[in-house]
Amino acid sequence: MSYQATNKIGIIVSNNKFKTAEKQPDLTGTMTFPDGKEMEVSLWKRMDEEGKQFLAGEVKDKWVKPEGYVSKAPSRPQSNQNRVQIDF
Repeated sequence: MSYQATNKIGIIVSNNKFKTAEKQPDLTGTMTFPDGKEMEVSLWKRMDEEGKQFLAGEVKDKWVKPEGYVSKAPSRPQSNQNRVQIDF
C-alpha cells in the first residue's frame, strides 16, 4: 500500500537504493501544507567542521509530469521500508 501525504503531514524516505551520484539527495519526500499545496523535499546528510552530522535540505514545488512525457529511467518499485512519518 502506498502512503499518501495529508494536510499537515510530510513523508521522508531513504533514497539510498536509487542514489547513483553524490549530488543526489540521501532522503526525499513530500509535504502538504494546510492550503493543499504539495512540495518536494530533498535532504543531504552532511558533517560540519567539528564532525557533527546535520541535514541540509531543499523544498521546491512538486514536479508535474508534462502530458506525453516518457521516462527513460527504469520504474522504481514502491516499498514501505525506511519510511519516516513527520507530523507538522
